Amino acid sequence: MSYKKGKNLMLFINGKSIAAATTCTNSFSANTTEVTNKDTADGMTDIEVTTISGTLHTENMFTVGDSVKGLGYFDLFDLMKAKTPIDFTYQDATPTEDGVAPANGWEESAAIDDYLSGKCFLTSLDTNAPNGETATFTADFTITGDVKHIKKTGA
Repeated sequence: MSYKKGKNLMLFINGKSIAAATTCTNSFSANTTEVTNKDTADGMTDIEVTTISGTLHTENMFTVGDSVKGLGYFDLFDLMKAKTPIDFTYQDATPTEDGVAPANGWEESAAIDDYLSGKCFLTSLDTNAPNGETATFTADFTITGDVKHIKKTGA
C-alpha cells in the first residue's frame, strides 16, 4: 500500500494546473429524499439517493508576470466570465526530476493511473491581499454532469 502526497495531488482546469496552489479539495454529497411509509420500521426513516453533487476548491498565491507556472487569477476570471463549462481533472501531477514545476506549469497526464474527470463551472473567485503579506486567492467550482473515475488496469 502507498499513500498519495498532497504536494502531488492537483486540480487541473482545461488541462493546466492553477499556479502556486497551496491546497485543493473536492467534495461530493448525496442528495436524498425521504421515502418513509407505513411499512417502515417503527421510528426509523427511509431515504433514497436522488442525485450526487460535487464541488472543487483551490487556494493559491496570487501570481503575476510572464513566469507564472499554470493558470493565474486573471485566467480564471476570464473563464468565469465566459459562463461555459470547464474541463477538470483531479489527479497527481507527473513528477519532474527536480520536483520543480515545469516552465509552463503542470499539465494533466494520460499516464496517471487513477483520477477523476468531468466538467464544472467557476462559481466563486475571491482575493485576499493583507498589508505586508503575500496576496492569495481562492476559487470554487461547482461540478456539472457526470464525473468519471478513470482507473487504468492494474492501478
